[in-house]
Formats: sequence, structure tokens, C-alpha cells
Amino acid sequence: MAESVQIASLQGGELLVPQSGGKVQEVVLALPLSRLLVKIIRVPAENREDPVAYATPLLKAMSPYPDEDLSVSCEILEETESGLVVLAAALPEESAEDVATALDDSGLSVTRIDALTFGLLEDIFAKLPSDERPVRRLVLVGGADCLSALVLDGRLPVAIRALSAGGDLVREMTLLLLEAEEFAGDAPLGEVLTVAGAAADGLEVLAPVRALEGVGDALEGVAKRSQTPGTVNALPASWRAVLDETRFKRKMGFGFGIAAVVWLLAVAFIVGIPKYYRYKTGRVNDRKAQRQQAEKVRQKKAQVEAVESVSNHDYGALEALRAVVTVLPPSDSSVSLTRWNFKRGEELTFDGTFEEADKDLVWQFNDRLASLKLSAVTGAEEDEEVPYFTQVSMPKGLVKKSFTVKCSFKEEENR
Repeated sequence: MAESVQIASLQGGELLVPQSGGKVQEVVLALPLSRLLVKIIRVPAENREDPVAYATPLLKAMSPYPDEDLSVSCEILEETESGLVVLAAALPEESAEDVATALDDSGLSVTRIDALTFGLLEDIFAKLPSDERPVRRLVLVGGADCLSALVLDGRLPVAIRALSAGGDLVREMTLLLLEAEEFAGDAPLGEVLTVAGAAADGLEVLAPVRALEGVGDALEGVAKRSQTPGTVNALPASWRAVLDETRFKRKMGFGFGIAAVVWLLAVAFIVGIPKYYRYKTGRVNDRKAQRQQAEKVRQKKAQVEAVESVSNHDYGALEALRAVVTVLPPSDSSVSLTRWNFKRGEELTFDGTFEEADKDLVWQFNDRLASLKLSAVTGAEEDEEVPYFTQVSMPKGLVKKSFTVKCSFKEEENR
């Protein structure tokens, strides 16, 4: 791996962070291709000075979050008199809330975001034969989260997409080849290459299939790309702002730490070390006593809340189930619940599935849950303005025709 570059990666839905004894603060994040918006774009000559401005509306049209501002990054793949061919990528923030939370929990700041698949491109290109005339190839890259597919004309990518498991592979690859034909013109498909154990079942009908052996490690490739000028960086603007703020605070904290040490040394010599030591000892003892009292209050409060929670049947599992059922989408829709996790007095979490045609019903379901009032359970007029759930959210949004809804029973200050 490139020297001094630390890589965190999302693989199989799990964030893998570098082993560094807790000292690493900044990392390059490598994501599955399915987490990014990616497109090969031909930029006209009149827009070559600002390819990002040209590519941004095209990627925004692909985004499942059309109202979100995208931070688009472009990597130039080819430059001709007629314009540029660029690899454009962006990370929708709403689709990466789980990743952001995991990074915060690990105490890491992200400096760059790249795709795991892109870390293999250099090795893939190096193993292709030197064709006198560019041969069109379909390259499939396996992964724990998705199958990445690229169409190459020689060493130039002309189409790219990520596929989830279970799809019609032949149909999806045919559509990708049509996209490549629209982008780069008609050309026969020379062969299908598989990398990292990618499956190519049924693709023999398109072209001969062979495995490309000896391709290196994706994380190594991402580390090298992070030190290469001009490579794509899909870091959202808000993440970049957090990184800048974190760096500033770190510098300020270092400066203040030095100033504090100097000040403490001055106090020790002027006032006297014994007197200062007694003062600090007294403060420590006072704080210990305060913490003990505060802990007793917290324990008593927790006991009271536990008794209230058990005695209040309006927030029991059965009543919560009844409340959710009242706002479910119609039974003839494809929306269904698959997993249910109830923690009395704390949180209700459930998963569900849907078909693409009913995705609006899922958002309506989420909104109706957020608007649900306690009166729907108790039937009392005085509860008509009291929310049944204090907060309702879908932290992952709609991903691969599935969703997760989290409903909290606790007030904000008690969470």
C-alpha cells in the first residue's frame, strides 16, 4: 500500500478501518460502486475548461435524491480536439448516512472517496493484450456488495454500472453494451473478462468468457490513486467542510495545549507547587462527590422511567403493532414488513420490502408514522396533539427495494 495512506473500506455492509492503535485520524474511503453515482461522459470542446459543471446535471438526473446538491468529481480518461471523455462520480449524502455514522463512531475523518473497482483498473489495463486496433471487452468485477461491469474499448472505459445480486445478468449486460454503442459507436464484443471471482453465467452467448488472473488488491490500487493528481474524489461538500473544521480544531487544540502547559508551569513557580497540589486535590474530591450524587439521581430517574414504561400499556408492543398497522399501505401494494424489533420505552425498528412502482407508498408510510398521534391508541381527545412516536426516520433511505424505519419513544433529551 502507498506509504502513509490509510484506507477505510465498506465491504459486505461493514466498515473496515485501518489497524493503527487509534492514532490514524484521516483516511481515504473506498466504497462499492453501488454506493456511488458513476457515469462515463463525453464533454464537448466548449466545456472542456469546466467538465464538472457539464457533468453535474447529468449525474443529478441519475440520483434517487433529485433535491440534493451533488459534489461531482471528474477524472479525465481521454482528451481530443473534439473534447474530453471523463469518468464522473458523486456520493449522494442521503444514501451514506450509515457510513457517516460508522466513521464518526471510529473517530475517522475522510480526505477522499474512491470506488473499490477503480483501484483494480490499472492492473486490469496492464494485463490486457496490446491490440493493434482497440477491441471491445466486457469486464465483470466481483465484490461483496455488488457486481461491477465495465465496457472497454482498448483501455478506454465507455460504459459502467453496478448490479445487485439476483438480476438478469444477460439482460443487464445487453443494456450496458447498448449504452456503450450509443456512447462510442457500434463495435463487436471481443470477449468477456471476469475479475475477483465475478460470475458470468449465460454470458457465453455474447462473447467468449475467460477469467483474468493475477489482478492485484483493490485497496492497494485505491491508495496509489489517492496520490495521483486528477483521479476522481467523490467527497461531498459537507464532509469536506467537516474535514477542514476538524483540522482547524486540531491545530488550535495543539496551540492551546502548549499555552496551557506554559501557564501551569508559571503558576507552579509563582504560587507554589504544594499549595497548587492541595487545591487540585480538593477539586478532584469535590468532583468525585458530585459525580456520586449525579449517578444516584440518574439511577433513581431510570428506575422511575422503567416503572412508568412497564405500567403504560399505550406504548406496549401490541399497541405499537396496532398503531403501525393502521397506517400501512394498501394490502394490494408490494410493500411488506419483514423484521420487527421492539424495545419497550425506547425504540421500535422494522424492515420492509417494496417494488419500484410502490416506492412513493413507502415514503407516504414513513410520513404517516411521523404524524401518528397518541389518540389513535388511547381514543382520548386530550391526546390528539400528542405524537405517538417522538421521532420517525429511514436512516438508509430506499436501498435495493428494501427499507428500515426507526421509531423512537424517547424525548430528545433522554436519548
